[in-house]
Amino acid sequence: MIRAQALSARAAPLMIRGVTFSLAAGTHALVGTPADGVALALAVIAGVRAPVAGHLQVLGAPAGHETIRRAVAYIPMVPRLPDALRVDEALATAAAIRGDALQPAEVRLGPFELAPLAQRRVASLSPSEARAVAIVEALSSQVVRVVLIDEPLIALDGRMAKLLGGALRARAEAGACVLVTTASLRDARDLADELVTFSQGAVVAEEASRIGAVRLRVVVDDARALVAALAGDADVLSLASRGDTVVAVGSSEPRVAAAIARAAGRAGVALREMRADTSPMERFP
Repeated sequence: MIRAQALSARAAPLMIRGVTFSLAAGTHALVGTPADGVALALAVIAGVRAPVAGHLQVLGAPAGHETIRRAVAYIPMVPRLPDALRVDEALATAAAIRGDALQPAEVRLGPFELAPLAQRRVASLSPSEARAVAIVEALSSQVVRVVLIDEPLIALDGRMAKLLGGALRARAEAGACVLVTTASLRDARDLADELVTFSQGAVVAEEASRIGAVRLRVVVDDARALVAALAGDADVLSLASRGDTVVAVGSSEPRVAAAIARAAGRAGVALREMRADTSPMERFP
């Protein structure tokens, strides 16, 4: 659903450079501080910032393209909600824009213990309540297929914080790609099943936190071509690459190995080495 290849972007003083990864439906985290570029990467995926080099596709289209805007929900640290409306009106307006079926606000807010906010003016919400409402809009939408949340557990209403991990996984199990950023490795492992770690604007490691998930590390003569050929394969949950090394994550080692072999054949890539990789957060060579 999200595919970045040799992606670079800049928003001074921040930058990302040569970032490559591929994320399917599931829960994922970009791990690092804002200075490492994770928030910038999320903004680029959302189409809010433009890349300066490389390729990025979201749901098969360029990030931010009008054909996918309704299906992508982006919640930055300070969400953009219409201050003049009540919360129920804001949710109804968002549903109309996305083409969602209209649901009572109390039905959307209730599972997060936030139904009392329905009649409140958006302008009266605290920052933590406003973030919670924005996340509810994304997670309760029937149209959204990609959910992007910057530091989901920071400045978040406590009622939602305790329920968020389960809600993110439920949304992913329904077929969405959920991507969060966090500087906390503990939060990343609590909220996501696949982790991509950034340092100083580059991807430096990848980890499967899901119990039972496997990683295969492959050394090839053309990592870029292999990543492109593997993107979208149903047996591969996530990808990361650096230099001549590609790490593929999936639920079954034989299926991931077969997917790699198929992709290498299609791309004409020579496999020099393929091995199971169980060391968490190991830096690429």
